[in-house]
Amino acid sequence: MIDHRRVCYALRCPSRAVFLAVMSALHHPATGQPLAVEGDDGLVTADNVIIDEIGPVVIAPPELDDEGEQIAPAILAEGHHVNMYATGDLAGQLMADPVSSLRAMLGTTEFAAGETHDFDGYVGASGIKVNLMSVTDAAGETAWTGVITTPARVMA
Repeated sequence: MIDHRRVCYALRCPSRAVFLAVMSALHHPATGQPLAVEGDDGLVTADNVIIDEIGPVVIAPPELDDEGEQIAPAILAEGHHVNMYATGDLAGQLMADPVSSLRAMLGTTEFAAGETHDFDGYVGASGIKVNLMSVTDAAGETAWTGVITTPARVMA
C-alpha cells in the first residue's frame, strides 16, 4: 500500500542563502540528515523531504506597450519562495502536532499576519516565514488546510 501522508509548508525566505543555511542546519529527526544541502547537481534532501524552489513570485506581470516592449517591470513578492513537503514517516511524525513540530524545527517563532501579497504564518529568528498549507493522511485525503490552500506549483 502506498503511504500518501504528506505535510506541506509554504516558505518565504529573506534570500536563497538564508534558506540554504537554515535547511542545512536543521536535521531529520529519525536519520539526523540535514533537511537539504547544496550538491553539485542542485539540492540534496533528507529522506522523506521534497523541496520545490519557486524563487521569486510574480505579483503583477510587466506592463507592455502595443509593440510588446516593456514599459513597467513585473512586481515581485519579496524573498525566495519555497514549497517544502514532508512525506511518509516524517509526515506522520509532524502530523501528531504540525504547528509545534514547525516551531521545534525553526526555533522560537512568532505569528505574523499576512500583508499585501503575503500570507499569515510563523516567522523564525532567521526571517523565514512559514505557513502550514495542508496535511494529507495515509489514504490521500486532505485532513487539514491552512491559509494557503494551493501551492505556487503543485507536485504530481
